[in-house]
Amino acid sequence: MVLVPAEPIFFDENGKIEQVEATSCGLNGGPLEGKGSYPAYIACNLFYAKNIPQEKRLACMTQDIPDVEDIINWQHSHKDDEPVQYLHAVSDGMTAGYKYFQIKEEVKTLAFIIRGKASGRLEIALSEEAQSIGEAFLTCNYEEWHEIFVSVNIPKGKQALFFRYYGEGSFDIQQFSFIN
Repeated sequence: MVLVPAEPIFFDENGKIEQVEATSCGLNGGPLEGKGSYPAYIACNLFYAKNIPQEKRLACMTQDIPDVEDIINWQHSHKDDEPVQYLHAVSDGMTAGYKYFQIKEEVKTLAFIIRGKASGRLEIALSEEAQSIGEAFLTCNYEEWHEIFVSVNIPKGKQALFFRYYGEGSFDIQQFSFIN
């Protein structure tokens, strides 16, 4: 499976297209609503701290079914199977970024559906380099999907969210939800 951002593009008066910022909004026409649940695979940024060796940068988007070349025939033979897509192998030094959400009411809690074996700190920030606005200390050993909650302080307005992890082991994130 290959995921790529889709963004609107525009030609300037010279017929050129300026570089477009990758967002999680895609062709939505603006920021996503800062309420409800979102799949973790809509991350528009996925990177590691510079000090993490390339061979330890394992995070990726994936799904719980095999990639198939003939998706149409697969869908006909698996009508009741809904694949679960998720952010896999969140590990030390990884950051996943989501741009943008329109927050109408201050958000105090984010819920995450996760699984894996990890022990560390999950931070939430409003930009790549910003100080965290919330964090959770994880000690998880979940083979099945499990919900955790992180206290945050997300102010009103158009906001980006960045999830950073520092610690041992790795875990998967299926989705996150805004809780008011």
